[in-house]
Amino acid sequence: GKPWLPVKPPHSALAVAEQEKDEGSLLNFYRSLIAWRKQHPVLIDGDARFLRLPEPLLGFRRTGEDGQSLLCLFNLSPEARVLKVSGTLNGLEPVSNAASLDGKTLALGPNGYAFIAEAGNKPARVRVAD
Repeated sequence: GKPWLPVKPPHSALAVAEQEKDEGSLLNFYRSLIAWRKQHPVLIDGDARFLRLPEPLLGFRRTGEDGQSLLCLFNLSPEARVLKVSGTLNGLEPVSNAASLDGKTLALGPNGYAFIAEAGNKPARVRVAD
């Protein structure tokens, strides 16, 4: 329908029709994130166990009945942080942002986050790098 008030040009750029054209739009980001989440039932009904990490880091592990385990790590600060992760890991999930995993070293950029699938039955340990 026709809006009853005029729409300012900056708001027109946020319309769904415009965002659908842009692969990097917020709308398409959320769609890809929702699709990824649906592929990981552990995020929906897995048990959550929080990790002991100093502020401003937040970490938890989601574990499913089938043994699937996913590490979820977040840097809630504007400065980069580095963590050491031990254990058998399957690498970063594609929805991770401002994150890189080099061997057992996880770098989280400002406000970065990482999702890491764990392999094996021994949970990985996470600590702040020295």
